[in-house]
Amino acid sequence: MNIYIDEAGAFVPPLGKRHLYSLVLTLVVPGTTEAALFYEFLRLRDGWPRQAVEIKGSKLSEDQTAEVMKLLATHGVIAEYYAIDMALHQSAVIDEFKRRQAAALTENLTPAHAPAVVQRLHDDAQVIRTMANPLFVQTFLTIKLILEMLDTAISYFAQRQPAELGRFAWTNRSEGPESHPRWSRCGRR
Repeated sequence: MNIYIDEAGAFVPPLGKRHLYSLVLTLVVPGTTEAALFYEFLRLRDGWPRQAVEIKGSKLSEDQTAEVMKLLATHGVIAEYYAIDMALHQSAVIDEFKRRQAAALTENLTPAHAPAVVQRLHDDAQVIRTMANPLFVQTFLTIKLILEMLDTAISYFAQRQPAELGRFAWTNRSEGPESHPRWSRCGRR
């Protein structure tokens, strides 16, 4: 299975706006249908009035979005996402959440833990405490999404296409199929 992860939005509180949505998205594409999916997507895109190498979801019409969703469903693609309205999350609330997350990393450490483990967890807690709020929110949502997506995808493919569980390929940046190494079969990421 091939797993694509991307984000949209700035993950910052809006200035003068009532809402500002950001999201993280995963697509889990069966390896057995990826080439056909990319080919059919390019043919679909070629029929749209505005054709661009990188397709922005926010620029798709409702009909175009429905066409893409139907194509993904036809090829057994799993799509999962988390969206957040940053207008609903004040900086002070995010700061407190970061503080609690950092504290949770070290709260159960005892002298029985290896010194290297203790040091690593203290270092990780410090990284969380000093992380910029937009990056922290995006990272937190991405990790949460990956864990949920793996649970969903493993259960889904175990029942429908067990062979897909033999290989996980990750792509952390969305690129058009025409620029993807697997599209030309000249390499793997």
